[in-house]
Amino acid sequence: MMNVQIGARRFANRAAAGDALADALMYYRGADLLVLGLPRGGVPVAARVAEALHAELDVIVARKLGSPGTRPAPRVAGRIVILVDDGLATGATMHAAARAVRKQHPARLIVAAPVGSHEACEGLAADADEVICPWRPEPFGAVGTYYQDFAQTTDEDVRHVLQHSPAMRSVEPW
Repeated sequence: MMNVQIGARRFANRAAAGDALADALMYYRGADLLVLGLPRGGVPVAARVAEALHAELDVIVARKLGSPGTRPAPRVAGRIVILVDDGLATGATMHAAARAVRKQHPARLIVAAPVGSHEACEGLAADADEVICPWRPEPFGAVGTYYQDFAQTTDEDVRHVLQHSPAMRSVEPW
């Protein structure tokens, strides 16, 4: 399933990064999992992770935005929750997401990204029960430098991923 080896120069795209990250998270497969992607770039990565792990997929908005629709929020309490982004440069957005999810009492909170700075990953250890970031290049550049295709993910792209992902909850997507 892995399209790129961790430590290789770059991921082909977010789907390939999601496949690589899913391999690093495979030991959670079969648990009561909820995979939450950080919009926008984290959603395609999270979709591949959720599909591979047979987990429920949804989106977490870690900053104040208008409501994405009328869908009910997924159940977090008592579940293993994996927060996914396409990369961790500073970790600020992931930090906000982890704090919001922690307030909902997950059984276990995992922060996951295919690539990240050593500093961001270490800093997030205080927010999560586990940080999975298999590729931590030194020195760390911008997240996009670790992808061959790092095109901007639009809101429409996020909607498409959620509507077509087999891991998406069976409710109307936003």
